[in-house]
Amino acid sequence: MVRFRPHMAKVTMAGGDSVYNQETGEWTTQEPQEIKFPCRVSPNGSGKKVANQDGNMVEYGFMVHADKAISGITYGAKIEVYDGEELKAKGEVIGCFTNQLNTRIWI
Repeated sequence: MVRFRPHMAKVTMAGGDSVYNQETGEWTTQEPQEIKFPCRVSPNGSGKKVANQDGNMVEYGFMVHADKAISGITYGAKIEVYDGEELKAKGEVIGCFTNQLNTRIWI
């Protein structure tokens, strides 16, 4: 049987800016957020490019396909994709797009 999402992605997004708590009078820093989800990763074997956050065209190494419920992944987040225990892809997110059917993440 063919598995539609045979890999597992682990995304670590950096914590946000410090937030001032008016009740305690203290600044607190948001903790980094880590999410895991099933996916399918494919290498960029043809040198395709995608626009990064600055609008410059950059060549990506891998495209990760995930369910459309996976959204909010930030530019620059660290991502690792595993096939069981084997690391298949690793890098920083240079783009993320959610459409009607799925979410695509370029690393």
